[in-house]
Order: sequence, then structure tokens, then C-alpha cells
Amino acid sequence: MPRGGGTRIDWVHLLRHGLGLDALRCPRCSATMRPIATVTEPSQVRRMLEHLGEPLRGDVPTRAWDPVPVLWDEPAPPPYDWA
Repeated sequence: MPRGGGTRIDWVHLLRHGLGLDALRCPRCSATMRPIATVTEPSQVRRMLEHLGEPLRGDVPTRAWDPVPVLWDEPAPPPYDWA
């Protein structure tokens, strides 16, 4: 979980919480794995996926913090009555 009051949660905790998946648990021996590299270059990611026989997708997922599109033609909801 975040330390020091930050709002970011690392991907390992998100996968465990959201999908019940322990991403750092070895599927063969159940030992705890550790990340050794982060691959961010699209050409290298594509090369690795092709080597592993994984499908390549053209769709890029949106970020979790991207706002939902606002429909400006619809009227705003009335303010909540706290009384």
C-alpha cells in the first residue's frame, strides 16, 4: 500500500486486491519472484509478446485516472439538499 500518505498503489497490490492474483508468485514453485526490469519501449514490448506467442493488440487502454467524457448538452444534476 502507499507509504507516506501518497495516493498511488503499486501494480502488485492492485492485481492482488482487484483480481485476487499474486503477480509475484511463481506459477511453478510458488516462490516469491522479484521484478528485474521494466520494459516500456513499444517495439521491445511487441518483440517480447511475439516471442512468447501472445496476441498483439492495437488498442491502447486508457489510464485509470482519465476522466469520464462529459456530455455538455445534458443539464447538470440539481445540487444535493443537505437539509
